[in-house]
Amino acid sequence: MRDPLSSAHAPAVLRLPQPTPAVSMTTFRWAILGTGVVSRNFLLGLRSSAFDARVTAVASRTRANAERFARAFRVPHASDSFEAACASPEVDAVYVATPPAAHETHALLAISAGKPVLLEKPFAMNAASARRITGAGGELRAFAGSFSAAVRPDAGTGILRAASGGGALTYRGVYPLSLACLVMGPVTEAHAVATFGETGVGEDTIVACRHANGVSTIQAGFRTDATNDFRIMGAAGVIHVESPIPSVPAALQAGGARRSAGTAQSSQEIAVWRKDWRGGPGGPSAWCADEASERRPGVSQATATTTRPTN
Repeated sequence: MRDPLSSAHAPAVLRLPQPTPAVSMTTFRWAILGTGVVSRNFLLGLRSSAFDARVTAVASRTRANAERFARAFRVPHASDSFEAACASPEVDAVYVATPPAAHETHALLAISAGKPVLLEKPFAMNAASARRITGAGGELRAFAGSFSAAVRPDAGTGILRAASGGGALTYRGVYPLSLACLVMGPVTEAHAVATFGETGVGEDTIVACRHANGVSTIQAGFRTDATNDFRIMGAAGVIHVESPIPSVPAALQAGGARRSAGTAQSSQEIAVWRKDWRGGPGGPSAWCADEASERRPGVSQATATTTRPTN
């Protein structure tokens, strides 16, 4: 397949050497449209995360801006064509951080190229523009979300007292349910089942709802570990948001039976990751120092790179 970023018919493109490790088959690759401060922050956020994701292309209204950003942050492809960046086979998803007036145009470019798109705020200039963007993504059909963890609260606490309004639904289920209503519209019909504990409250609950714009299922619990994520599902695809609650970004079960990309392999590694996530060695603050060292004379690059994460 022809790479739009390297075609002779595409706008001039800057290709840079890649000092970072080769992209693996599981790496999630982003294109950034726009070269402002929020684009920089998005890139640094990816690099400080525990997931295997990186920026492989950047596009701007001018080639000079794209090249400057690519050179500063070691992005392999730079272009002054937003369309080429969206269509590149080396891109899995597109982050739009251009001026708000251009959000609709650039979102539709990504969608037409078959790429998921993440839009910086504001989503669109007005409601009509927002409807055109969401309409291009296909019909909305269903929502599924969970908020559940086997924490075994003390029986004397309020969340397990029926008289105090305790229970998994009231203390945890309301979060994904509220999001379901925001996405799918008001609830018109609801059904629930629960496992009740010795104090009389629902300790594990599942709710099925019919909404104005589709259906939803909600899981909430005190005794059951869940994925604690949500999915918005439509006729043309699925939006999956993983683990919205800050935690170790991995699937860890007893004995390490289940692991996902980026999973910490031991309690020591988990402790290191938590330190990094808060801005310790290898975390976001290290990246900021590293990038700044490339622009400030007198700062040792060798010292900065010792704290660079592997992504």
